Amino acid sequence: MTGRPVYVVTALRKKGHWNLSANVDGVMVRARSKRLDQARDAARKAISRLLADPDGVFETDLEIHVPDDMREQIDESRRAMREASTARARAASRGHAAAVSLRQKGLGRRDIGVLLGVSPRTVSDLLARYRIVDEIELASGGDQE
Repeated sequence: MTGRPVYVVTALRKKGHWNLSANVDGVMVRARSKRLDQARDAARKAISRLLADPDGVFETDLEIHVPDDMREQIDESRRAMREASTARARAASRGHAAAVSLRQKGLGRRDIGVLLGVSPRTVSDLLARYRIVDEIELASGGDQE
């Protein structure tokens, strides 16, 4: 806990900009921002002016309000991105395991790439990402292409 006051800033989209409002010690502070990534700064400036605190020794918590149909799209998109991220991590783990296994069986990076459907560079990344020492390559003096 920082000990600093926290002001909740509500952002609501209207007519091409974000309307921002915050209750600061019983006084409603209002501001606008064109883009959502500018909302927190705009709100902080407005609150700082009200408090006559140019250093802004307070925190803000941004609550973004969007219509239900937008919320559904946003939630679906975030869910899909999380699932894709999980799938990418699983693919990288399986790709790593396959690349290491195939390399240990004596296959070269190019052959592994063809078999896994990735570039030789990706094979190198899969092997290096987990700090695998390629003993086969060191012992043979080069990559078996």
